[in-house]
Amino acid sequence: MRAWDLDLLFSAYPYFIFFLLPHVDRYVGMDVDARRRPDVVGSAHRLPFRDRVADTVLCTEVLEHCYEPHDYFRFTRYGLALLLDRAGLRVVRAERIGGVFALCGARLTEVTCKTLARALKLLPRPLARAAVMGLYLLMTAASLAASRLFDWVDRTDAIGWIVLAQRPVEEAV
Repeated sequence: MRAWDLDLLFSAYPYFIFFLLPHVDRYVGMDVDARRRPDVVGSAHRLPFRDRVADTVLCTEVLEHCYEPHDYFRFTRYGLALLLDRAGLRVVRAERIGGVFALCGARLTEVTCKTLARALKLLPRPLARAAVMGLYLLMTAASLAASRLFDWVDRTDAIGWIVLAQRPVEEAV
């Protein structure tokens, strides 16, 4: 019997198509925003499912939306491992996404493009969008190049992590 997957951020549906389709019989997408038309509307803070209902849980870019003031530990490889351990899961693999140059480049690009967009409010919208998009693409390419060249120096910083975790075999459903 194949598993079913619970996707905690329904906008991540493309992940299902590329990675999960061959491995699951049923896919359930959940999101807090009903306008995205998920299968289930709900919050990751209080999942509307019974324990161990899904064999696979896909959670992309969700933790940063789970607010706990001054909780920066969960954004590290060690914080994720601790959270997963507390949930009864063991980390099988953890891969870093981006590094310090990618992280700084992404933040600098975001701030610069938002500032430019505000400054260009008086221009016609298509022209302002084109200018911001051009700058965005240029800065993203530059930070990606810097990341590829220099992020190998320090492997501790990351934009995010891809973590594969599973329940120990004796507890698996």
